[in-house]
Amino acid sequence: MKSSIKGLSEKLFSQEIRFKGFTEEWVVKKLGEIFYSEKGRGLSKDKLVSNGQYECVLYGELYTKYKEVIFDVVSKTNEEDGLKSQIGDLLIPSSTTTTGIDLANVTAINKENVLLGGDITVLRSEEKINNIFYAYYLSNYKKEEIASYAQGSTIVHLYYNHIKNMLIDLPSFEEQTVIANFLSAIVTKIQTEKNTLDKYQTQKQYLLQNLFI
Repeated sequence: MKSSIKGLSEKLFSQEIRFKGFTEEWVVKKLGEIFYSEKGRGLSKDKLVSNGQYECVLYGELYTKYKEVIFDVVSKTNEEDGLKSQIGDLLIPSSTTTTGIDLANVTAINKENVLLGGDITVLRSEEKINNIFYAYYLSNYKKEEIASYAQGSTIVHLYYNHIKNMLIDLPSFEEQTVIANFLSAIVTKIQTEKNTLDKYQTQKQYLLQNLFI
């Protein structure tokens, strides 16, 4: 299933296949012509509290807890100062101790007033765009190219200035939305099947353990 979505997204983003009713050629622009950037600020892991008043995202969670879309924010804090999310934001981690490919993770968030921690590059647009489309597009179709712009050895960095001149596609908002909904539906199905499999594995382990009591 995962290989299927990878193959499908490749064909969709390369325009090898198109959804019915869409024939208009995609515009090509520099990333910096579509998005401007903000920086997350100063929220550290030791500021997290389970019953905190404010939802927040730390840069490390973009690797470990989230994929292309944030559906539920998992962390909270009582800190209230800092950059807060807007509907339509894209989040990119700015540093890692591994390789540039790990920085090429772009995550969409469509919830307001979530505090965004330091080392997060936030892409925002004044154009009408579907950020979920661009999360899939940048994290998959442009992943290798984004990784190639990362700089550093011991600590690898990726900043807005590194990628702002990268050429990206700009389909109509309507086509962006159709593609985003299609890929999201497939990802949801994959996750549902995984959850079911995990449940069966847990039940199997329990039954086997109790057979030999």
